[in-house]
Amino acid sequence: MTSGTTRTHLVWDWNGTLLDDTHAVIQATNAAFAEVELAPITLEQYREMYTIPIPRFYERFLGRLPTEAEWERMDGIFHRYYAEQRVGCGLTAGVEELLRQWQRAGRSQSLLSMYGHEQLVPVVRGYGIEPRF
Repeated sequence: MTSGTTRTHLVWDWNGTLLDDTHAVIQATNAAFAEVELAPITLEQYREMYTIPIPRFYERFLGRLPTEAEWERMDGIFHRYYAEQRVGCGLTAGVEELLRQWQRAGRSQSLLSMYGHEQLVPVVRGYGIEPRF
């Protein structure tokens, strides 16, 4: 960025940034790990080892890529547990005000998420911040 340039668009990450869902992600990950007899992990381990694509993350703990059957089972369990836990998650403290201020300044913003668009929009709407994007 050159001196004097003003940024006009901001791309926000959804999970773990705007949505305070880290606890739900850890619980869902540990449920998926239990399915293949892996020990539970801590937040610190998650942050150190997380990578995408997700099967590569699992590989770091299994010592190999999960089989297709393992992947399907782990992915299904992760999403089921995450969906149950996400209901109790809120927005990160201060997020609503940050979004409001950015928009009031005439700037645009968008969301980046591993959620599919069809899944993300209703969730964002449920938190009352859809008009900010």
